[in-house]
Amino acid sequence: MPRMRTLPHLPLLFLILAASTATTARAEEPTETWDRVHMAGAYVGYQHGTRREAGEGDQRRIETAQASEISMKRLGTPMEITSSSTWWETLDGNLLRIEVEMNMSAQTSKSLYTFDGGKLTIAKTVMGQTRQVEQEVPTDLPGPAKLERLMKALAGTTGETLEVTSFMPDLEQVVKTTITSKGLESVAFPDKTTRELTKLETVITTLEGKPTGMNPIVWIDTQGGTLKSELRTAGLLIESYRVADEAAAKTEGATESTPAPDLMVATLLQEADPIPVPRRLDGARILVRPKEAGVTLPDLSSVAHDVLVRDDGTLDVYARRAVPRPGRTGVRPMKAAPAELADALGSSSMIQADAEAIGKVASEVVGDETDAWAAAQR
Repeated sequence: MPRMRTLPHLPLLFLILAASTATTARAEEPTETWDRVHMAGAYVGYQHGTRREAGEGDQRRIETAQASEISMKRLGTPMEITSSSTWWETLDGNLLRIEVEMNMSAQTSKSLYTFDGGKLTIAKTVMGQTRQVEQEVPTDLPGPAKLERLMKALAGTTGETLEVTSFMPDLEQVVKTTITSKGLESVAFPDKTTRELTKLETVITTLEGKPTGMNPIVWIDTQGGTLKSELRTAGLLIESYRVADEAAAKTEGATESTPAPDLMVATLLQEADPIPVPRRLDGARILVRPKEAGVTLPDLSSVAHDVLVRDDGTLDVYARRAVPRPGRTGVRPMKAAPAELADALGSSSMIQADAEAIGKVASEVVGDETDAWAAAQR
């Protein structure tokens, strides 16, 4: 299967826009925000944002932090997603460092992005393994506090445009964001109130102009604070609403009657016919078509996937079979899983490896095979 976001974590740029704090306070004054998060029209969780000035003297920095907890169903199974990110920037707004932690389906991933004189170092840890890469980036990439200050100039306007070059952790690359003001709108909130806010539409592309498939819309007040945001990605509508306090963010609310949807049903890829022995295929071609006119599908290309974009927007995806290098196929049985892998290798609601019936069948099929990769292909 191609690298698809059938259930994306909330993109970090969306979190930054949704959790931005009001700019009436000076940088050194701590600020705090709470937002409700909805998916497909139903309440699924909350996000909490803080901003403060940290450090002393020449080491003073602006620190912006976001944390979210999301609860939903995936193909009928309850699922919990927690994430946190912390961004540091200079008092002038130049990005210095980003730390991100994501926990989904009993697997934790951590990412560290360090910006220094036009060089970005990325250290990503997944299942106990850390990889590090470097890339050249502009020296003046803005942090979330600076981005908000720039957005404030669009409050109350119509047809004004702001172009920003920034870093997007979801893609691990620098992107170009074009923000256009669409004037005042009367926006309804879950508590049945309405507010007059300025609507801002964004178009996010790579520096080469290639669409990313993530174009948030935000509604800001006169001070540039984001009170509502929405993002359509991978067939899902994700919305956030600014609320007064923690209780309002974490309470589902008596005014809501929409049941929590199964978020995977609408975007599930279904084959027309069964694929015979898929693990023995050398490759597969998959056509992905947008359900609605005007929708730009995200880039699905990767090391193992070639993607051709057709004139009608359909993605022609060719997935190649990946095989571990000799000596990297693993040994079984694993006598003791490393502590950092215990959760990922253990049973969960999605993979019930401790079920007696499943264990019995696996033992019969695998037998005494000591090569982990060979055993997995049976």
